[in-house]
Amino acid sequence: LKPLIIENAKHKWRGLNLPIVSRIIDSQLIDQECILIGLIYKEMKLRTSVLDEIRDGYNLSGTINALENYTSDSDQIYLEDESGRVHLLTNQLTNQLINLQNELVTGVIIGVRGKYLADTDGSFTIIDWVYSQQIVSSEKISNTKQDLPNDCSNCSFIAFISGLEIGNKSNETESSDDYLLVCQLLVDYLTGKIGGEIDRNISKNIVRIVLAGNSISLSDPLLTRDKEIAAQHKIVSSQAIKQFDILLSQLVSSCPVDLMPGPTDPSCHLLPQQPFHSSLLPYSIRFNTLNRLTNPSIQLLNDLSAGLSKTIVGHSGLPVDDIMVQTDRSMDGLSSQDLTINILRDTLQWGHIAPTAPDTLPCYPFTDNDPFILDKLPDIYFCGNQEDFNSQLVESYINDTTNYQTLLLSIPSFYLTRQIVLVDLITLTSYLISFQTDSYIDS
Repeated sequence: LKPLIIENAKHKWRGLNLPIVSRIIDSQLIDQECILIGLIYKEMKLRTSVLDEIRDGYNLSGTINALENYTSDSDQIYLEDESGRVHLLTNQLTNQLINLQNELVTGVIIGVRGKYLADTDGSFTIIDWVYSQQIVSSEKISNTKQDLPNDCSNCSFIAFISGLEIGNKSNETESSDDYLLVCQLLVDYLTGKIGGEIDRNISKNIVRIVLAGNSISLSDPLLTRDKEIAAQHKIVSSQAIKQFDILLSQLVSSCPVDLMPGPTDPSCHLLPQQPFHSSLLPYSIRFNTLNRLTNPSIQLLNDLSAGLSKTIVGHSGLPVDDIMVQTDRSMDGLSSQDLTINILRDTLQWGHIAPTAPDTLPCYPFTDNDPFILDKLPDIYFCGNQEDFNSQLVESYINDTTNYQTLLLSIPSFYLTRQIVLVDLITLTSYLISFQTDSYIDS
C-alpha cells in the first residue's frame, strides 16, 4: 500500500515540495514539515490484555466485564515502521483531526503530513493525512423502501443472505420447525416455486446466491460463553447441519451458490476461515454449482449471457464488528444503522479488509503477502450478519479523476430480520426483500 499512499500524497500536497521520510527514526533529524508513512498502533487503556483473558478464563481473580466500546479520552495513537515508533499528536488541533484519532484502529497504513514542535516532547503534530484510496460518497447512506420494478427481464440479480442460523434455539416464542418453514419459504421463493408472475420473473433472473456466514448455529449457547472454548470447539448439532444441507441442495440445484463460513459455522476461528468441509454437505456437494469460499472472500463473477464481469468482496461481519468496539464515531453524527456502511467505507479507504488482524482478530500468519489487502477496488463490498440493511454507492478518485464505483452493502441477519438483499449487477441497485411482510423494498 505504500506506493499508493506516496502517489496520493504527492498529488494532494503538490507544490509544497515536502520531503517523504523513508524511515520514521530519521524524521526527528528533519527540522521542517515532512511526510511520514507507517502503520497505526492505537493504545487503549480499557482494552483487556491477553493475560487478563487467561486470568479470567481460569478464574484466577474476579470476572472481567466486557465493554460495548473500548475507546476513552486517554487513548493514544502512534505511527510505526520497522525502524521505530512516534507518538502522533492530534488533540490540540481541529475537530476533524480529533475524529481521526477516534476512528483509527491498530493496523491502518496511513501517510501523515506534519512536523515536530518544540513543546510536544518528541510527538509528531499532524496537519493533514492521506490513505491508499481516495473515496468520496456519491450518494447518502440509504435504506429507503421502494418497490422492485415490475419488469425484471433486463435485470441480473445476485441474492445476498446471511445469518440463517439453522439450529438456533434462542427464540422461545418460535419453535425450530416454525423457523424451518420460513427458511423453506425463502428457498422456494429463490427457486421460483412460489409467488406470482412478477415473483417468478425475479427468481428467474437471479444469477447467483451468496450465503454470507452464520448459516448454522451453535447447538447450545450456554456451552460457548467462554471465548476460548467457543473458538476452538464448535459445538454444532448434526441435525442442524443435515437440515441446512437439505435446504442448500435445493438452492444449488437451480442456481450457483457461494457458501461462506461465519463465526457460528463449523469452521476454524482463524481468518481467513476455511471453506465448509465437503463431508458436512453430502447432498449439496454433488452439484458443481456449489462454490465453497473462505471468509473473507474475493470473487470475480463473470456472467457471459449478460456480458458482465464484477468483482465482489465481502465477509461475515467479524472485521466490522471488531472495528466498531474500538472506535468512537459519535462525533460524526451517525445513527447506529449507518455505522456498518461508515466502517466499510473506511476499510475501503485504508485498502484493507481486516486491519485489526492479528491484533484483536485471530488470523493465520502470512509472511510473503497479506490476503486482506484491497489493491483493486471491488464493484460490490458487503458485510453480513448485521442488525439492519443499508447501502451506499461510493467513488474512488485518482488525481481528482473518477476511477471506480463501489456499492457498499450491510446485509441483515435473516434469523433476526427475515430479510435478504438483491442487487442488480447491471445498475448496482440494491433491493431488500422481507419474508415477514411480503413487501419488496428498493434502496
